[in-house]
Amino acid sequence: MSLDRRFGLVKSKILPTSNVYRWPIELVAAWLSYIYVAAGIAKLIPLYRGIHWLNGGTSQEMMYHRFLNSFSFYIFRRPWFDYTQHHWLFAALSIASLVIEFSCIMILFTYRFNRTIIILLFCMHLFLYLTGVLGFMQLALLLCISLISPDFFSKLFKEKVLNEVRV
Repeated sequence: MSLDRRFGLVKSKILPTSNVYRWPIELVAAWLSYIYVAAGIAKLIPLYRGIHWLNGGTSQEMMYHRFLNSFSFYIFRRPWFDYTQHHWLFAALSIASLVIEFSCIMILFTYRFNRTIIILLFCMHLFLYLTGVLGFMQLALLLCISLISPDFFSKLFKEKVLNEVRV
């Protein structure tokens, strides 16, 4: 905020619209889409590793090794469940991760699913955070800000301006 506006010398008559200077946010949203879609493709290529991923073998190995380096291991000293069994669970988690990652392509085409994508990414990264993958949760949430509707921020800005005018 400028000093002129702060001291009431100049008053803003027009509230900025939601599409003013929007391209950096759209670029971040496209980057977010690229990151997750590329991660999904990388899990499937080469094909023999993709089959191993879909069977749950890769995620099962990764989760076990990350558990050994997680805070849960140091606090509880034993896993929540036996990592050597329940292969169907790891296969389901692997397929779910691919569905979530490939659903991020929708970011490029419509805003309709952004709220759902934010929730799915949050759930996926919260699960990964609890199993020892600590680095991605904060980055994913930060990037998800680009998926929030511009109208949400416009309403916040309008309320702030109205409150300042009243004072």
